[in-house]
Amino acid sequence: MRLRLMALSAITLALPLFAPAPMVLPTQAQQANHNSTNNSGSPGKTSEKNPANDTRQEIESIIRDYILKNPSIIKEALQALEAKEAAAAAEAKQKALAENREALLQGASGATLGNPKGDVTITVFLDYQCGYCRRIEPVLQALMKQDPGVRIVMKDFPILGPESVLAARVALAARVKGQYADFFHAFLTAEELNTKSIDAIAARFGWTDASAKVAENKEVDQLLEDNYALANRLSLSGTPAIVIGDRLLEGAANLETLLALVVSERAKGLTQNHPQKEK
Repeated sequence: MRLRLMALSAITLALPLFAPAPMVLPTQAQQANHNSTNNSGSPGKTSEKNPANDTRQEIESIIRDYILKNPSIIKEALQALEAKEAAAAAEAKQKALAENREALLQGASGATLGNPKGDVTITVFLDYQCGYCRRIEPVLQALMKQDPGVRIVMKDFPILGPESVLAARVALAARVKGQYADFFHAFLTAEELNTKSIDAIAARFGWTDASAKVAENKEVDQLLEDNYALANRLSLSGTPAIVIGDRLLEGAANLETLLALVVSERAKGLTQNHPQKEK
């Protein structure tokens, strides 16, 4: 597929160099007269060759020879195509961030970390079984300690199987008791997550049979549905994904990077770092 793309790109780039002068097509009257002349000839006489076919063959031959003599043009064409596609994707992501700003700032009541009135909001999409999400857990903890003005909106985005979904459901259900942060830390530091271990973790915080209790929680269903829809609008395909202002970081980020982005966002003096309301 990649070789086909490279060849098509090279041909597209080379074609303008060898395009012939525009061909003037005959009018219907001229074509009719031409056909009449041919038909009046002796039986078995072949029609004249179509000059358009010869021109096409000449162009294809010239392009083939040019590519064989200048193979680097394939790489150049592919690089230009990739750069164009990357720029278009970046523009689309910026547009999506702007259009969904309110949804990004809005967290489920109780599913936020840090300072609830902080002047800079960070939105984090995570899956509790994601290895990179486990790596950013201590980074987020350190960030909240070093910058007390940070508000972190958590968007549970379970994409790695039923255990991920169950953990997200329990954490979101626990938020109404003010225990979201406890489960956030416990799930991301657990050796493994399955129904048994999730129930065991929940029991440490006073919950018995947590997996059964959250199985038909309609409010949690809606929260997860909203998170999936938001991630889809942002074209997210993995976790973690971190949004700070108009910046989207896909993958793990270190403390220095997050601190610098927070400082940059704060310097903008934005006044829209809080949603109109929380769910």
